[in-house]
Amino acid sequence: MQILPPADNLLRTAVHILIGSGPGPSDPGIAECLREIFPDTCWRLALHEAVTAHAAVSLVRSVPVHLAILLLDRVDCTPPDARAFAPASPLGLLRILRSAWNVPVVAVAGRLVEAGREKDVLDSGADCVLRHARGLRSIRYRIEAMTSVFYSRNRLEIAADVPAYVKNQLRRWDSVAAVAFESFRRYGRVVMGIEADAADPGGAKFTAISANPFGGWPDRVTRQMALSYDPECEVLVRFTDLGGRVRTERLRTGPEGNTPRKAHKIGLLNDTLRAVRVERRMAPVG
Repeated sequence: MQILPPADNLLRTAVHILIGSGPGPSDPGIAECLREIFPDTCWRLALHEAVTAHAAVSLVRSVPVHLAILLLDRVDCTPPDARAFAPASPLGLLRILRSAWNVPVVAVAGRLVEAGREKDVLDSGADCVLRHARGLRSIRYRIEAMTSVFYSRNRLEIAADVPAYVKNQLRRWDSVAAVAFESFRRYGRVVMGIEADAADPGGAKFTAISANPFGGWPDRVTRQMALSYDPECEVLVRFTDLGGRVRTERLRTGPEGNTPRKAHKIGLLNDTLRAVRVERRMAPVG
C-alpha cells in the first residue's frame, strides 16, 4: 500500500530558495531569517546551497527555484573541469539566472557596494542589493512581495472566486504572455483586461488598458503596478471575480513557462498572434 504524505504538506505552497554561499562555512543567519519569512505553518521551505557558480546553474536547471540569494563576494566561478560550463564572474551568474530562468535575486555584494558599483549589480538583474547578509531582515517585505508575484499565477488558478474563463486563459500562459507583450509594444505599459466571451463559452476577450492622456490609471494600486512591473517577464491582468470585485493581479512567469518576450517571439514564428483580437481601452479620466 502506498503511503501518502500528510495532507497539510500538500496544502502548503513549496518555495525553493538558492543560496549562492561560496566556499567556507555558511552563514546560519540566512537560513534562520528565511524560516522567519516563510514559516513552516504556511510554506514548505527548501533551501539549496551552491558553493560554485556551476553548481548554482546546475541546480536551477533541475529545481524550480523561486528566489536566489547570492553572496557575490564569495561565489566561486571556477569550472569543475575544462568541459564544464560556468559563468565567468559573479555578475555573469546573476545575468544568467535572471535572463534564462527569470529568478528573483537578492545580491549580497559588500565589496562592490563599497566600490560604488551597486548600479552594476542592479543592471545585471538583481532585484535588490545588500552590503551584508544580515540586512535580509530589513527587506523581508520585499522578499515576500517578490515571491508573492511569482506565485500569483498558481494561486489564481486554484482560487475559488476566480471565474473559469480567467483560469482557462492562465492555463494557456504563453498565449496570455504573447498578447500582453504585443500590446506593450504597441501601446506601452498595459493592463490586460480579461472578460467573458459570450460567443465562446469558457473563452475570454482581451482588452489592453493603457494610461489616459493625463497619465492616469483606473486606481492607485493599478497605477503602482503598471509603473513598476517588468513587461519582459511579468503580466498585469484585470478581471471581475465571482464576488463582483474588480481585481488587478501582477503575474510573473513561473519556472515552467516562457517569458512574455519569448512567448511573443514564438507567437510571431507560429503566426498565432494574427488570430488574436485585442481591444485597446484607455483608463477613464478623473
